Amino acid sequence: MSKVEVKAELLGRASRFAPLPGPHNSRTRTTPGPAPLPDPASGRSCRTSPPRRGGAGGSEGHGRPRRERRAAVEALLALLTADETVLRHTRNALGEYPEALPAVRRLIGHPSDKVRAAVVSLLDEDEDGDGRLLLGHLHDPSELVRYEAWWGISRYVNGYGALPRDAHGLLGEIEALAPATRSPRSPRSPRSSVTSFNIGLTAGRILDALRKHGSA
Repeated sequence: MSKVEVKAELLGRASRFAPLPGPHNSRTRTTPGPAPLPDPASGRSCRTSPPRRGGAGGSEGHGRPRRERRAAVEALLALLTADETVLRHTRNALGEYPEALPAVRRLIGHPSDKVRAAVVSLLDEDEDGDGRLLLGHLHDPSELVRYEAWWGISRYVNGYGALPRDAHGLLGEIEALAPATRSPRSPRSPRSSVTSFNIGLTAGRILDALRKHGSA
């Protein structure tokens, strides 16, 4: 598939379907399964439900022949960095191709904050390397990127009931962003952006999940 064909398909799909729930789509914004149990071998919590992909891992692309999938991935990667008018749809489509994730990771330092945010949103929080990338981008200069990183940490906590092993000092930062006295319905400061406000709400959800699992 050429880049033009992929873009036409993305735009056609966008015109046929209403916006999906969540910040981007429902790919990873699902309610986790049963509470995780500790893994005695590693000390890391493990899921009681089958592993789910935190990043690229849909099913629609799997129906294509391998050659066509490879061509679609190449075209989607080109669109991701070249055409911000379809960036959201490109990101969602890349979520259908797990094989695209290594190439997506290589774009983590892209100068466009929108592209970096899309890349961070596609990371797989179940992978240790991607977990470290999520942690590293909690302090990205861009609020968009920071939000996606926080959402990735939220997915991890929902799945494992604890913060990642490398999250040294992160609990204090979460508490500062979402103090226990703050109500999720409290009005945001006039100086606060919507994204900043949403970061605070996400931190609050993380803190609630940690408390639920006895990790905070």
